[in-house]
Amino acid sequence: MFGMLLIWAICMVEFVHPINSLIIFEGCERCSRGYRSVMSTVLTLYQNVVIGDGWGQINVPVIEEEPWTALFLVTGTVTVSL
Repeated sequence: MFGMLLIWAICMVEFVHPINSLIIFEGCERCSRGYRSVMSTVLTLYQNVVIGDGWGQINVPVIEEEPWTALFLVTGTVTVSL
């Protein structure tokens, strides 16, 4: 599982972080830095998949900003959860 988290974290830092860093998240202190580094992204994925907390709070604004990011976010979430 940690291997899948790392693979997806690297992809998300490269493709999702540039979009995520431009969004102003109101009421979520951690959301703007959730994909800033590989380890921060691993923590975000772990929080979303294993704990099941806050998926929509950080990911829905990113998908609304750039719909193609749903490919990474949904596929990553599904494959890590398997």
